[in-house]
Amino acid sequence: MAQQSTAGKVTRPAAAPEEGAVVSVGSARRLVLVLLAFWTAIWALSLLLGAEAGSLSAGIEEASARRLLGVHILVLAPLYALLGWNPTKYRVFLWVPYVSQAGITAVTLFDARDSLLPLVVAIIFLALLVFLWQAARKPAPAIKAVGAGTGGTAAGPGASTPPDPKAK
Repeated sequence: MAQQSTAGKVTRPAAAPEEGAVVSVGSARRLVLVLLAFWTAIWALSLLLGAEAGSLSAGIEEASARRLLGVHILVLAPLYALLGWNPTKYRVFLWVPYVSQAGITAVTLFDARDSLLPLVVAIIFLALLVFLWQAARKPAPAIKAVGAGTGGTAAGPGASTPPDPKAK
């Protein structure tokens, strides 16, 4: 048998057990938007098809008003799905989930007894969206220099270097 050379191969050290899988902010936002699309479709269909939707009816007594609200909410579900599928292409509509969840929260807050489930779900989605928006805006943490020596810092890309005495 011929022995294979390991000259060009790079081996990675095994990950430490305390290190977990890391999810990017973009992937988490996409997941939240897809879940929001799913929830919105279920809520809209329950308003459209359910005679008495209970807490999902958001306190609306009239069946025609529930159906009208269901149609309007059903229009939002494909928009959320598109935003979850390709947020960079449809970034002009990224404000819609924030405003819609804030609006649902504001409207159902005053009648929480009849619309507790939509209120809680809207608060959860709004909190997740705002958290992910803030997480995306934070700068990456600075990398600490290892072995910088005594009394100094490692020279990074923005660090100034002393002038070369030979370059006169």
